[in-house]
Amino acid sequence: MAVGGEHERHGEPFDTIRSSSPLERERVALEIGKLPKLVLIDTDGLLRHEEPDPDISDELSKQIGESGILKNPLIATSDHGAASHILLDGVNRHEALRRLEARFTLIQEVDIDSDGIVLSTWNHAVEDLDMKTAVDDLTARLTMRPFSGRFTESGDFIPPGDEEIAGCIVLPDGSCYGIHAPGGPRQRLEAVTAIADRIGWTSKRDRVSYTNMNDLKKHYPGFSALVCFGQFSKTDIMQLSIEGVRFPCSITRFCVPKRVLSFNLPLSLLQGEGTLEEKRILLQLHVLDKIRNRKIKFYEEPTFYFDD
Repeated sequence: MAVGGEHERHGEPFDTIRSSSPLERERVALEIGKLPKLVLIDTDGLLRHEEPDPDISDELSKQIGESGILKNPLIATSDHGAASHILLDGVNRHEALRRLEARFTLIQEVDIDSDGIVLSTWNHAVEDLDMKTAVDDLTARLTMRPFSGRFTESGDFIPPGDEEIAGCIVLPDGSCYGIHAPGGPRQRLEAVTAIADRIGWTSKRDRVSYTNMNDLKKHYPGFSALVCFGQFSKTDIMQLSIEGVRFPCSITRFCVPKRVLSFNLPLSLLQGEGTLEEKRILLQLHVLDKIRNRKIKFYEEPTFYFDD
């Protein structure tokens, strides 16, 4: 609304918000006073975009079953009509809940089209792998070529921006290999799946968000290679999911503002008797209890979890 030539927003002059600090502008954009959207849905009403990891799912099933608590909600978005929701993050928790015969699942519902939801891919730090054999095997199965990699002065590998590259393998000596998969998202995903499958045969892997070779060698005593996967778009994720094509576990990475952690919902609310509407009322009461007892905290800065 314009008043005397001055634009107002939420009772404050627009120019005041525009000229405020970056942190204050971020607070306005995040709507800190508005809680994330938590929803109970049918467990079978989630469409997965990635495969679960059997070992991780098994461990989570035991942890959730023994504690009787679902610690963190899953992240999901509306799939625009094909099913109820597409699961963006939490496939192993979803699999664990299915094993525990939970009728309902707690999700944090987000809008995948929002600019705040950022999609990227995890890198994999690989240990204790015979890379010569692995490179030979992948070369025989895929279009894999050596190339001169680019690194920053501090040792960060810079992945190439070629959309037809499904992945890169960087060895400790700086040697680089690119796996080419022209043709579109489905072809890139087929190559990504082949890479992840071959690398996982006999090695240990850890997903990482950085590419600094010096840090990788320091943090992983048996460091054999850094694997960087090609980028996909949100549209790719939605379309491939609806088509029933799944990514390997721990490839896609969704950055979600205001992600809910340590919600600690009793497993009994997801199991047992009661309709979905009745369960949703209990969820609302659970949230109100946390508000009234001042249990909700919001951290504005990036955070490290040392024992999660």
